[in-house]
Amino acid sequence: MAWRDNEELAERTRDYFKGCRRVSEKRMLGGLYFRLNGHMRCGIEKDCLMFRVLPDHYEALLKKPHALKMDLTGKRLKGRSD
Repeated sequence: MAWRDNEELAERTRDYFKGCRRVSEKRMLGGLYFRLNGHMRCGIEKDCLMFRVLPDHYEALLKKPHALKMDLTGKRLKGRSD
C-alpha cells in the first residue's frame, strides 16, 4: 500500500502541522514526508506513520505499543537534536 492509499493518515498529519510555518511535504522513497525548517520530521510509508525523535527519548518511545525502529533502506536513521 502506497501513502496515496492512506490519504486519511496524510490529512491527519497535515492537520497536525496546520498553522506551523516552514512545513513542507515531499514525496520520496515511495512515501510522503513532512519537513520542518528543511529537516525531515515525520513521514508516511505504506500504512505506517514514522517520526524522527530526539536521542534522549528514543529508547523510551520504542517501548510504546506499535513503535518500531525506522528502517527504510537497511540503514537506520538516528534522531537529531536540531
